[in-house]
Amino acid sequence: MTLNTKIFGSIAASFLAACTTPTVELNITHDASTTGTVVADTITYLVYVRPQNPADDYEVAYLSHLQKDELVNQIFESVYQHGAKAHDFVTGEELSIDDIKTREIEDSNYSRDNVSAIQFTEEWVYDAKSLLFQKKVLKIHIGYAVYDEDSIIVANRPSWVIDMK
Repeated sequence: MTLNTKIFGSIAASFLAACTTPTVELNITHDASTTGTVVADTITYLVYVRPQNPADDYEVAYLSHLQKDELVNQIFESVYQHGAKAHDFVTGEELSIDDIKTREIEDSNYSRDNVSAIQFTEEWVYDAKSLLFQKKVLKIHIGYAVYDEDSIIVANRPSWVIDMK
């Protein structure tokens, strides 16, 4: 096992473990048109939205089609302009628009440019007969990069969560 694999596993485990700290009840409504079997009523996983190590060609390649800035901007705009409710990751307390803006403007660690990972909580439905796999995003958790002295991301600091409709 390489050092990078050990670091990745440790960081991913830490981020995922931290993400289970607040207890939030999920209200899941099933669309009447959804067919198939619910194979996960809730599943949570981490997606890197920027390479953890810019020198890693594999990471750069698998993120090459992601419009990261557009995605992150739209998430912020969901809160700023469209009424999405953001909650502090650790406390679960609702954050105001001003709370998010203050973090973003006053602390470079919380700038949009520093978003490095998004953790999704989803519901999964699979229909084997029609070969449809449907995912419904229930929550989006925003993670910010923590760098080492070589500008390599060594952790992703969870910050806030948006409950999806």
